[in-house]
Amino acid sequence: MQMADPKAQQPKKKTRKRVLCPFVGSPHKDCYFLDMNSNKISMAVYYCQNHFKQCEIFKRMTQPKKKSNESN
Repeated sequence: MQMADPKAQQPKKKTRKRVLCPFVGSPHKDCYFLDMNSNKISMAVYYCQNHFKQCEIFKRMTQPKKKSNESN
């Protein structure tokens, strides 16, 4: 059995850069991570890191506001 040389360089693992949702710094009241519970943990990890553009809360908060038609 051969022992690995501790000084030998290990191959670098490809790590994906984490991109956080812009609302992490200033959360909306509906954000998954703001009121964390066991049901929201997986959604917060998935959406708040790297997938926030797919998040319904993010989409709702970043859509341009529609002007309401006022009838007189």
